[in-house]
Amino acid sequence: YIMIPITDKIKFIEGKNQGRYIFSNSLYIDDDLKAIIDTGTGKSPLRKLKKNYVGNDEILIINSNVHEDHICGNYIFKNSKIALHRIEVPILENIDRLAELYGIDDPKYKEMNEQFFAIFNLRNYKADIKIEDNHIFDLGEIKLQTIHAPGHCAGHCMFWESNNKILFLADIDLSSFGPWYGDISSSVTDFINSINKAIKLNPDIAISSHKGVYKEEIREKLKIFLDKIYDREEKILNFLDKKHTLEEIVNKAFIYGKFPEPEEMFAIAERIMVKLHINRLLDAKKIEENPKSSFFAI
Repeated sequence: YIMIPITDKIKFIEGKNQGRYIFSNSLYIDDDLKAIIDTGTGKSPLRKLKKNYVGNDEILIINSNVHEDHICGNYIFKNSKIALHRIEVPILENIDRLAELYGIDDPKYKEMNEQFFAIFNLRNYKADIKIEDNHIFDLGEIKLQTIHAPGHCAGHCMFWESNNKILFLADIDLSSFGPWYGDISSSVTDFINSINKAIKLNPDIAISSHKGVYKEEIREKLKIFLDKIYDREEKILNFLDKKHTLEEIVNKAFIYGKFPEPEEMFAIAERIMVKLHINRLLDAKKIEENPKSSFFAI
């Protein structure tokens, strides 16, 4: 497994497949109280970390959000306490509710649901620490500040280590895909505000859950990532120079480009994301909805 020291106490652990979904990257803090942000690296990196560094010591697991690729390895550390934003605790403690967030809780998606839960080996976890914005994790020498950064999902958090100006971006992930907000608790407007929070912090080092460690041009990369939201909205608005239904917009796959397998699940996520853009365009009075449920630019 790949572990990269960022400081003498803070270490980056790369997830399998370079941290791409279905995996994610972790940050390990080797201090008076050991801590790890997210556990989606895959089993073998976590088992090696446990063997070589953690042993039977207590470890604090900080989940940046409740999505499967951030919590799925929590069970590896038996002597642990788990911290998560308060708003997502009910889902962590009753993980079947994750299907609600993705709009796949309808019985017709039963098979898809079962496969999804099996891939990630999902189970219920008790949240020992229910965090909110500005919660400070005092680990010894290292102090981590929680920055509530909703948008990707309602409880999504970044973590800031001010002495070294290190920012764990979590799913503000700087990927070429751009922001993902296909969860029913997602918000495009919140996502924009959260990216701007990260830009304002002006970190010297940024860690993405799916792309790795950045030390140069971080603000520029965040701005490029942010602009993808506006590009998508522009494409949808341009498409609506003629009347189109929600389904017609979804089928154009303006966000995914092409739906990966399972297509149905990604189309559901596209629909959630498109609806968020439609509501923003309606609120901005850039489009109207006619009685036959089609939309058109004003």
